[in-house]
Amino acid sequence: MKRTFFAVDIRPDDRLIPALQDIRNHLSGEYIKWVPADIMHLTLKFLGDTPEDTIRQIINAVDTPFRKIPVMTLHLSAVGLFKNLRNPRVIWIGIKSCPPLAQAVQILGNTLISFGYPADPVEFVPHLTLGRVKEIKQMEKLVRLIEKYKNESFGTAEVREIIYYESMLHPEGPVYIPLARFPLAG
Repeated sequence: MKRTFFAVDIRPDDRLIPALQDIRNHLSGEYIKWVPADIMHLTLKFLGDTPEDTIRQIINAVDTPFRKIPVMTLHLSAVGLFKNLRNPRVIWIGIKSCPPLAQAVQILGNTLISFGYPADPVEFVPHLTLGRVKEIKQMEKLVRLIEKYKNESFGTAEVREIIYYESMLHPEGPVYIPLARFPLAG
């Protein structure tokens, strides 16, 4: 078994890096596992444990439909949370609605059902995870940061490929190994 997921890479640029540093500095005393900038990505579908003999079949099943999706430009904006301010779990940068992105997610949902991966129980919310919250002692700092960045634009990211990754967990952090790359049209 390999732990796998589909994603698009997003590398922070000059508009996003100062905000990331500001957020991390303001929350430096909190228990948050920050995502290193060099492995930031937008997860399209997390499969988890995947039998090795089905990986090639999955790659073959999504290859042709993915190649029909046009190169996409993602607009990064706002800082938000998953769960809520009373119980924050993930701090993220939002990604505005993008039809080619929605198309990729739909292809994955429809194709992977035949491999035993059920449709996601919650609606897809495109986001770039900044950190996973373990504990926040000074909630007012987090509230101020969310307020500060709620209407902020962090620029765009051009996406030219979708990547199927293996995720290997290590004590020092995850390592992502590309199993397949799917170039987009254009």
